[in-house]
Amino acid sequence: GISRTFDRERVMAMSDGYLLFGKTILCRKGEEGKYKSLKDLDRPEVKVMVNPGGTNEKFAKAELPHATLLIHEKNAGIPSLIAEGKADIMITETMEARRYVKMNRKLAAPLVDSPFTKSRFGALMAKGDQEFLNYVNFFLAEMGISKMETNDEAATFAEFAFYLDSAVVQFDNSFGQSQSDAGANAGGKAIHLFRLIEAVEYLIYLFGVD
Repeated sequence: GISRTFDRERVMAMSDGYLLFGKTILCRKGEEGKYKSLKDLDRPEVKVMVNPGGTNEKFAKAELPHATLLIHEKNAGIPSLIAEGKADIMITETMEARRYVKMNRKLAAPLVDSPFTKSRFGALMAKGDQEFLNYVNFFLAEMGISKMETNDEAATFAEFAFYLDSAVVQFDNSFGQSQSDAGANAGGKAIHLFRLIEAVEYLIYLFGVD
């Protein structure tokens, strides 16, 4: 999945949204009480570290103009720098924050359940295949994924992957019966679904879901 945006929708086809997520913060464990709102972050003495050129930097510049902004090239290296005291705050996504806290006990994500922004993932596809887009959206609606707004994002991914596995089987059974006409086309579409499953399963691996 990928974040749903108007820019992406203009050039590609996007499925209905699933999995609510948004911008939040990472800080050192023990300092959670200091950061309860954007106002607490937007102070010159608060060092906010982000990677350059992405949505994290854009958010920090727009919402935290008075904070001391530090730029670090590699996003994955920022959590350890926060833990070491090189900066106070990292701007990140809710899913990443949960993973970083799980990986490093020196870190905390006090606002992860109330993100500053709200977005959803969607499946990105080439324009021009409305039948396939309709199928994916129908599948999401039937499984209830598009309405999921749980804070347990890892569990949501696990359930989503399970349903996608079933969907691929159903998809092949429905469209792959006639090898002479629809079989090849259906096989290509099934590959796209498998790739989406692989992405979701990788996220499940990162979250450590059994």
